[in-house]
Amino acid sequence: MNSENFTWQLIARSLSGEASADEIRLLFDILKEDELLQQQYDILKQFWYASNTQQNSNSEEYEKNIAALLEKSKSEAAGSDGHFMIRLKRTTRKRRLAIMLGSVAIIIFSSVGLYLFQTKPANNKTAKLNQVVAKNGSRKRTILPDGSSVWLNGGSSLYYATFFSGKTREVFLKGEAFFDVVKNPNQPFIVHANGVDIKVLGTAFNVKSYIEDNKVEATLIRGVIQVIRQGDKDQKPVFLHPNEKLVISLEETKAKTSSPTDHLIVKPVAYSIYHLDSAEKTENRVETSWIYNRLEFRGDNFKELAKKLEHWYDVKIVFEDSTVEQLNFNGSFENETVDQAFAALKAAAAFDYAIDGNEVFVRSSEATMR
Repeated sequence: MNSENFTWQLIARSLSGEASADEIRLLFDILKEDELLQQQYDILKQFWYASNTQQNSNSEEYEKNIAALLEKSKSEAAGSDGHFMIRLKRTTRKRRLAIMLGSVAIIIFSSVGLYLFQTKPANNKTAKLNQVVAKNGSRKRTILPDGSSVWLNGGSSLYYATFFSGKTREVFLKGEAFFDVVKNPNQPFIVHANGVDIKVLGTAFNVKSYIEDNKVEATLIRGVIQVIRQGDKDQKPVFLHPNEKLVISLEETKAKTSSPTDHLIVKPVAYSIYHLDSAEKTENRVETSWIYNRLEFRGDNFKELAKKLEHWYDVKIVFEDSTVEQLNFNGSFENETVDQAFAALKAAAAFDYAIDGNEVFVRSSEATMR
C-alpha cells in the first residue's frame, strides 16, 4: 500500500471512529507536516459531522440523508478540474492531491455511512469517554468529533464522547486548554471544568482549571461564552465578551471518586472579570502564549510561577524556605532549558537553586543550599 492510500485509510478510520490511539497520533503527525492535507481533513471532518448530527430515530430517513450526502460528495468530486470542497491553486502537487481527494472522499463517506448503519452512536452521557492527555513538559493538539480544535497545555487531560449525538456537545477538562469551536446553534458546546460549566455556540477561548490553582480562568478571544456554576439553577449566567477574562475562585470540599473526570468536589465561590488589551496579539498574551510554545509571566510571585514551570518543564520545584516564594518575576521562556530558565530567574532576583534529576530545590541566597 502506497503512502497516500495509507494516509487516506487512516483518515477514513478516524472519521468512522475506528482508529486506535496510535493510529490517531500517527495521522496527526502526518497532518502536521502537510498544511493543505490538514485543511482538507478538517473540512471532511466537519462535512462528516454535519451528516452525523442529522440522524434521528427514523433510520429510513437517516439512510436517505446519508444517500444525499454521498451524492453531494460525488458531485463535488466531479466538479470543475476535479477539485473537492475548496478551490486550489493550479500547481502540479496540489492538483494531484485535489483530484485524489475527490475520488477518495466518496470511498471515505461510503465507509463512514456503512459504519453508521451498523453502529448507532451512544448518548453523550452514557458513551465511553475518549481521553487526550498532555503530560507535563508537552503540549498537544486534537480534533474533536465535530471538527473543533483543542490545544492542551502540559499536565492537562480532556475527556469527550466518540460522537456528539445528543442535544449538546460536552467535554470535561482538567488543566488548561484552548478551544476553537465549530459553530452549531442547534447543539451548544459545553466545557465542564472544576465545578464550572462554560457554554458556547462557536468561538475561540482559553480555559485554565488546574486543581492546585483553586480557581478557573476563562479568556475569550472571539464570540461569546456563558459561564454558570454546576448544579446552580437559580444563578444568573455570566456572559463573557471578546478580550475579557473571567477568574472564578474555588473552594475545595471533599474527595470524589464516582467519576473518572473529577477527583475533587469544588465549589465556585466568587468571580471577577478583567478587560484585556485588545491591541495585544494572541501570541503575546500571558493567557494564550503557551499555544505558540512560549511561557509568559508578568508579576507572578515565585510560588505561582513554580506551578507554571512544573507543567512547562516536567519538574518538581521544592521551596526550602518560604521567603523566596514571594519574589516576583516578569519575562518569558521559549527554547530555554530548565537550567537556563533558572539561571535567568536568578539573574533577576536573589535566590539559590540546585537541580537534582527532575527536582529543583530553591531557597534564599542567604542560606546554604542542601
